[in-house]
Amino acid sequence: MNTFPDLAHTLSVSTAYRAIVTSSTCATSTATTENFVVNIAPTSVAGTITTSTASVCLGGSITYTLSGYVGSIEWQSLASATATSGTVVGTGASYTANNVSGTVLYVRAVVKSGPCSSATTAVKTTTVNTLPLGGTVTRAGTSCLGSPGVVRVTGHTGTTLLWEYSTDGVNYVAAPVGVGTAAPTFISNSNSNATTMYSFTNITGTTYFRFKSTNGACAAAYSNVVQYTISPAIAGTISGSSTVCLGAGTTLTLANAVGTIAWQKSTNWTAATPTWNAVAGTTTSLATGNLNVATAYRAKVTSSTCSVSTATTENFVVNVVSCGAKIKLDENPFRVIASPNPFAENFKLDVTSSSEEALQIKVYDMLGKLVENRILATTEVEGFEFGVNYPTGVYNVIVTQGDSIKTLRIIKKPKTGVVPRLRFTE
Repeated sequence: MNTFPDLAHTLSVSTAYRAIVTSSTCATSTATTENFVVNIAPTSVAGTITTSTASVCLGGSITYTLSGYVGSIEWQSLASATATSGTVVGTGASYTANNVSGTVLYVRAVVKSGPCSSATTAVKTTTVNTLPLGGTVTRAGTSCLGSPGVVRVTGHTGTTLLWEYSTDGVNYVAAPVGVGTAAPTFISNSNSNATTMYSFTNITGTTYFRFKSTNGACAAAYSNVVQYTISPAIAGTISGSSTVCLGAGTTLTLANAVGTIAWQKSTNWTAATPTWNAVAGTTTSLATGNLNVATAYRAKVTSSTCSVSTATTENFVVNVVSCGAKIKLDENPFRVIASPNPFAENFKLDVTSSSEEALQIKVYDMLGKLVENRILATTEVEGFEFGVNYPTGVYNVIVTQGDSIKTLRIIKKPKTGVVPRLRFTE
């Protein structure tokens, strides 16, 4: 029997081998084996793990990607950064963990090239952020022009906290920090607006506040919205009979007033320092009682929530005449009524005058800015519409005809179903 020695050789590249066998007794008899190829596998290389995000929110997803590796990949999830074994969770160049839980994720990749020893990456540690809570916001203080207010939040969680405000209830911006110099003035209780309390003053219109909380990669959470609505007093307009008989009386009506009504009267209203006496009655209707002398009436209106906001009507004079002589002391009345007031779309002016002179109508906002200036004939004013493009707010209307002047205060309110917009004037 012939014996054939084993072949041992150290290889650095893939090599093919074959054996040629010749019979020792038959010179013409030779046989050759098929080629036997020995492949060389490259050394395993672990590579480097990168992630789609630095942190992940509870219940969210994160993708791990391996680069610079050599070999086949096995992804493992570990119980800690120092664990020696883990659970196989995926293969391939990337692995996505969905609906994550816990507080920290520990992931590594084990790479093996052929029969070579495996290589293991460093453990990739990813923080799992809890969901933030916006909390509940409550309010304190009044809703008045120039008055202070405070908003407070409780039950919030997160690492980044921020107060936001809006003038239309839709578009919110970060509430200013510290003390401002122009309306509105916002005053935080510290040098940060991320505190649980936020105070402000001098808002000039409806303002909305909310609290924003974020935590790492988690979506922001918001509190409920609280609204501060400006409630200025509106004086309205008095109407009624301007002439009564001696010893008789009349009933006056106050229209378009906003706030608490206090009636007053005076018999020396033309004096440099007239005396005004309180009249019993707080409704929009006032019975004058029997009069023996001409008397002026006015209504002082105070906002029910704004003690600093007070408006007074123009004087309404009730003249007293001897009915036998049929003498009227007010032959040339000049009256102007705006309606509706408050208005949402537009308002019109109802002018009573014995003059045919043209009317000059000027409208100013509460900062004294002229927003409209018209000169109209008495025949034109009845159908003319004012205020279509006015922003929500309070305005003064001054109507002049010759030497006669009337001043009205009107308010434009938001349209039904529409959030008001507020202008801040620097």
